[in-house]
Amino acid sequence: MTKKEFIDELATQLTESYYGEETYVYNYIDGEEQLVFSEQANRMFNDKYYEIETMYDLVQDTNTKN
Repeated sequence: MTKKEFIDELATQLTESYYGEETYVYNYIDGEEQLVFSEQANRMFNDKYYEIETMYDLVQDTNTKN
Protein backbone atom coordinates (compact mmCIF):
# COMPACT_ATOMS: atom_id res chain seq x y z
CA MET A 1 0.00 0.00 0.00
CA THR A 2 1.37 3.40 -0.93
CA LYS A 3 1.40 6.44 1.33
CA LYS A 4 -1.37 8.05 -0.73
CA GLU A 5 -3.55 4.91 -0.61
CA PHE A 6 -3.04 4.63 3.15
CA ILE A 7 -3.96 8.25 3.83
CA ASP A 8 -6.88 8.14 1.38
CA GLU A 9 -8.33 5.06 3.07
CA LEU A 10 -8.08 6.54 6.57
CA ALA A 11 -9.58 9.87 5.51
CA THR A 12 -12.40 8.05 3.68
CA GLN A 13 -13.19 5.84 6.67
CA LEU A 14 -13.29 8.82 9.03
CA THR A 15 -15.54 10.75 6.65
CA GLU A 16 -17.91 7.82 6.13
CA SER A 17 -18.08 7.20 9.89
CA TYR A 18 -18.96 10.83 10.55
CA TYR A 19 -21.51 11.42 7.77
CA GLY A 20 -22.97 7.91 7.42
CA GLU A 21 -25.67 7.82 4.74
CA GLU A 22 -25.08 11.50 4.00
CA THR A 23 -21.50 10.89 2.83
CA TYR A 24 -22.30 10.38 -0.85
CA VAL A 25 -24.56 12.01 -3.43
CA TYR A 26 -25.21 11.29 -7.09
CA ASN A 27 -23.85 13.83 -9.60
CA TYR A 28 -23.82 13.82 -13.36
CA ILE A 29 -20.25 13.89 -14.65
CA ASP A 30 -19.66 13.74 -18.39
CA GLY A 31 -23.27 12.68 -18.87
CA GLU A 32 -22.99 9.78 -16.42
CA GLU A 33 -24.51 9.54 -12.97
CA GLN A 34 -21.71 8.94 -10.47
CA LEU A 35 -21.58 8.55 -6.71
CA VAL A 36 -19.34 11.24 -5.17
CA PHE A 37 -18.74 12.81 -1.76
CA SER A 38 -21.33 15.38 -0.70
CA GLU A 39 -19.98 18.92 -0.42
CA GLN A 40 -19.64 18.72 3.37
CA ALA A 41 -18.10 15.24 3.24
CA ASN A 42 -15.62 16.39 0.60
CA ARG A 43 -14.50 19.28 2.81
CA MET A 44 -14.04 16.93 5.76
CA PHE A 45 -12.17 14.40 3.61
CA ASN A 46 -9.77 17.09 2.40
CA ASP A 47 -9.19 18.36 5.94
CA LYS A 48 -8.61 14.83 7.30
CA TYR A 49 -6.36 13.94 4.38
CA TYR A 50 -4.15 16.97 5.12
CA GLU A 51 -4.09 16.22 8.87
CA ILE A 52 -3.18 12.56 8.38
CA GLU A 53 -0.57 13.38 5.74
CA THR A 54 1.05 15.89 8.10
CA MET A 55 1.13 13.35 10.96
CA TYR A 56 2.47 10.64 8.64
CA ASP A 57 5.27 12.90 7.43
CA LEU A 58 6.18 13.89 11.01
CA VAL A 59 6.43 10.23 12.01
CA GLN A 60 8.55 9.45 8.95
CA ASP A 61 10.85 12.39 9.72
CA THR A 62 11.20 11.26 13.35
CA ASN A 63 11.97 7.69 12.30
CA THR A 64 14.67 8.74 9.84
CA LYS A 65 16.40 10.88 12.49
CA ASN A 66 16.66 8.00 14.97
